Amino acid sequence: MKQWGRQETGSRQAPAAGSPGSPRCRTGVEGERMVTRTLQLPRLVAGRDFAADMAQSFGDVSDGDVIVDGSRLLSGTPSFAAELIQRLLVDGKARSLLLVGVPADFAGYATTAARDLGVTDRFDLAEQLPQRAAAS
Repeated sequence: MKQWGRQETGSRQAPAAGSPGSPRCRTGVEGERMVTRTLQLPRLVAGRDFAADMAQSFGDVSDGDVIVDGSRLLSGTPSFAAELIQRLLVDGKARSLLLVGVPADFAGYATTAARDLGVTDRFDLAEQLPQRAAAS
């Protein structure tokens, strides 16, 4: 398992974008390089378009670690999980993605998507946020 937050040197809260379902983002910055960003999922997530919008609003994730906090998630669709993995790990070229606190069915959808997209080496699951990320 990856050692999440090992390079995080500090965090700042970015303002939430437009709607209540918009991602909240914490960014750890080391010099000018992004280290870890956290995307908070709302209670319900569905559809490729919504996943694409969330990933796009998240900005550049290339070579950074991404934590997707699903601790509030009640239900999500396979298409949302697949598109989120596609946009962040494949298209966005994030170094790694940790999916945290999601329901078992959504964890299965995301794991299947990561396997189908060939990015299981950069994808992981956890029940809780890593302590350093949770403290920020």
